Amino acid sequence: MEPQLIDTNCIIDFATGSLPRQAVSFLKKVLDRHPRLSVINKMELLRFFSVPASVVEFVSHAHVIGLGEQNVAATTSLRKRHAINLSDAIVAAIGLIYRLPLVWRTKADFGGR
Repeated sequence: MEPQLIDTNCIIDFATGSLPRQAVSFLKKVLDRHPRLSVINKMELLRFFSVPASVVEFVSHAHVIGLGEQNVAATTSLRKRHAINLSDAIVAAIGLIYRLPLVWRTKADFGGR
């Protein structure tokens, strides 16, 4: 399985046991393959006062992709073409730039239904 970019809600739901069994099985495979996070996802995951140790450990082992000029340009372009919030646009742009499939839970965030 190729590396994949994982959105915040998937990690939170995985850590809290809120995902269906099939999703847990799939996400375990993704997590075993050196997962990728955007810097936005890292900030979202660590923003809570009480962060589960499993989430802190996950973030410390994940490859975190930061922001650069290419990310800024792609994010801006996405927001001009689609009604999408800034954090979701950043995550989507990183996925597009690095050609990483995006694993997410909230379909509405990225144009799903």
